[in-house]
Amino acid sequence: MTLKVPGTAVQLGGRERVLAPINAATFKQYRNELNTVFGGNSIPDIEFVATLVYHSLRRNYDDVTVEDALDWVDAGNYVDLLDIVVNVSGLAASLGKMMRRIAAASDPSTSTM
Repeated sequence: MTLKVPGTAVQLGGRERVLAPINAATFKQYRNELNTVFGGNSIPDIEFVATLVYHSLRRNYDDVTVEDALDWVDAGNYVDLLDIVVNVSGLAASLGKMMRRIAAASDPSTSTM
């Protein structure tokens, strides 16, 4: 199978599959949940992680269903899968850079005035 979108290979459903970056539509749809995850205010919900995994897989596998993702994501892999999905998407790195820029801009000791 030729992948439409490159990503990170993982074992799911008894075979290797590639988690692709989540697209803008998925990010827009789940913006509030992603903000909560990155805010560190709570443990990510396993069903939310399965939903992200589903959207990630759908970019390369037309036959994957939400039920598949709910079956493949479990207590043993959901933290790793969330890490892969947000990192392969560049989301974690981008948010980290943005937070460093905000912190630097709000630090009076780095002011150029």
